[in-house]
Amino acid sequence: MIKRVLINCTKIAFALGLVLWLVNSGKIDMELVYKSFQNPLNVIFILAFMLFDQFIVAIRWKHILESKAKSSLNLLNVFKANWIGIFFNSVLPGSVTGDLIKIFYIEQKNEKLSKKFLLGSVLLDRVIGLCGLILVGGLSCIIYYNFLAAQSEELKSLVHVNFLLSLAVIIAFIFLYNFNSIPLQLSSFVKKRMTFLTSLLEKLEVVWRDLVSLKGRLLKVLFLSMIVQAVAILIFWYVIHGLIGDEFQLYHAFSILPVGMISMAIPIAPAGLGVGHVVFLNLFSYIGISNGANLFNVYFIYVILMNLSGIFPYILHQGENKPLISRK
Repeated sequence: MIKRVLINCTKIAFALGLVLWLVNSGKIDMELVYKSFQNPLNVIFILAFMLFDQFIVAIRWKHILESKAKSSLNLLNVFKANWIGIFFNSVLPGSVTGDLIKIFYIEQKNEKLSKKFLLGSVLLDRVIGLCGLILVGGLSCIIYYNFLAAQSEELKSLVHVNFLLSLAVIIAFIFLYNFNSIPLQLSSFVKKRMTFLTSLLEKLEVVWRDLVSLKGRLLKVLFLSMIVQAVAILIFWYVIHGLIGDEFQLYHAFSILPVGMISMAIPIAPAGLGVGHVVFLNLFSYIGISNGANLFNVYFIYVILMNLSGIFPYILHQGENKPLISRK
């Protein structure tokens, strides 16, 4: 317990240290935030669009849950659980605590689903979401390769990274559908010779087996993931485009944002605090925009506001017969 508290405190201190450094160096100020929030109707539209994206996430998770559930699940319950989960992911360190909360919620509504399966479903949902993000970025880089490669050498290198990541995902899916036993055999071979990797490889084996068991629904779930990520990128672009105009084109967004969004998923601080600011400072510099940390900060605040709205379904749930978090 003490170790976990110390780790979380270290993560928060690291993230806040990055933010403080950016503020002191003049790379973050609140001027763009004030500008973005001057139109209340636009703010409401952006937050509603973000919540709509989370609804698609809930549909994706529902498909994963139903791959092993014996009956159809209530989409509204899944959506509420996910909404509550993102609230706790924002207010608690690590970006995974909310996952545990939403698992408890679904378990209360569907007692036949085991905690082990629910934990696996959340991990599987994250993996498929990551695959969707990589493929969206890779597809954009293929379409706009000539434009992007001409921007800068750094952006050209980033495009090639997107290609490699996309190729890795495609190869993984080829193995999953045609040679799904080979990765398990390879893992067993490595474990015998590198015992220090045993724990990690066993966790990866569980994810791989879950993916194999989801084969019948996998393409549909992957397509939903690509929609989720495309909508998230559109929201990011819309927020930033409203501040700097045509300097930030849509093809820029679909090419550099996937890498930045992957960094936001690193379990260091809520919603990518600090880490995301630094990453986007560099990513935007590849396309000649110097205030990337400032621009990300505006989007970051929208994400936090949307996530905090999860307090409403949480409060409503606490009034039901089974509290989400025991008050004992």
